[in-house]
Amino acid sequence: MRLSCRAADWLGETDLELFKPYFEANGGYCVFGLEALTEEEIDQILNSKNIDDPREFREKASEKGVSTLLTNPQTLIMLADSVKNGQWPKTKKELYENATELLLSEYSDNHKRKSLAGYTSNQQKMPQARLVLFY
Repeated sequence: MRLSCRAADWLGETDLELFKPYFEANGGYCVFGLEALTEEEIDQILNSKNIDDPREFREKASEKGVSTLLTNPQTLIMLADSVKNGQWPKTKKELYENATELLLSEYSDNHKRKSLAGYTSNQQKMPQARLVLFY
């Protein structure tokens, strides 16, 4: 099984071309794509993230212009975690910045003592670096 987040590469001539000789010798290949989350699935994830009123959350996301982030499990979870801290992002870039801040926060006392847990988000930032997202 090959898992790729870039369907254009997989269906194009880059990834698929590399594997074609193997696939042809072993019975072919099949490409699957993930569908966007349904409203019910969104609500299930929001409930699992302790969001009391998923409908209200979805409406607020629509109001804020970030409703497209709801249909992808990864961005939905990041959004739910980000909003728990009262930070509704205006853009996907802001969402990833908020999520990065949350990921850099270490809540485990045992892990806080480790040297890698001692960095703050300001220390982690690299002004010349750019975030490139593919999915």
